[in-house]
Amino acid sequence: MKTHSLLQAFLMLPSLLIGTIVETSHFEDILTYVDGLPQKTIVVCDLDNTLIIPCEPLGSVAWAEHVQKQLQSKGISKKDSEIVEHILWKTVQPHIEVQTVDAKTAEILQELKNRGIPVLGLTARFPDDAEFTFKQLRSVDLDFSQQQHLPLNLVHLSLEPYALYENGILFATTNNKKSEVLLKFLEIHQIDVEYIIFVDDKHHHVEDIEVACRKHGLGCLGVRFSGADKHMEGFDPAIADFQWETFQIEL
Repeated sequence: MKTHSLLQAFLMLPSLLIGTIVETSHFEDILTYVDGLPQKTIVVCDLDNTLIIPCEPLGSVAWAEHVQKQLQSKGISKKDSEIVEHILWKTVQPHIEVQTVDAKTAEILQELKNRGIPVLGLTARFPDDAEFTFKQLRSVDLDFSQQQHLPLNLVHLSLEPYALYENGILFATTNNKKSEVLLKFLEIHQIDVEYIIFVDDKHHHVEDIEVACRKHGLGCLGVRFSGADKHMEGFDPAIADFQWETFQIEL
């Protein structure tokens, strides 16, 4: 990949690298990216379509977007459609099986932790999504808790709406900018960071973090992760609608 080779050249001069954005579909590239960076580096990862995806269309990000479009086509406002969609999202997620986007995800995250590099989750999921989120992550051997340099306690971030930190994951909500949540968290806990690698499937989130880091004098590599692109492109709304119509909660 051309951007990958260019990045390696940049990393030979880390003092000059304030911010850049690359794209990859291979999660193991993260290990290459951390080579040669300052010791005080932290890796920050989005969850949905970056680390995990549902095994079926129902409960996926594509399904959530599909639900919102359906509601808006009936004249429901964008804001109200997001509220309704989140209620439906919370209803199905505790019963959704997930898999990692990349088969090597758990292995790579563990290797980063073995190297003493903190790995922080940063998701647009809401604080009230925490319980089933941790359940899903545990099912694919992803664990962000009890890491060196990251707090062990529960933290409520005073934003509007409020965000939550728990067990290594920041729940930012869809209404807060991820950069504001991340920088607020680092400030509150006085976490000494020189460089941030941020991985997300959505380019606007990657750009948001990269720009914010640059403004604060932090080095940053934004990674637009494309591993779930085919999953999104292959979404079949008819199958998702059928799964929703037949969806039942087993008590």
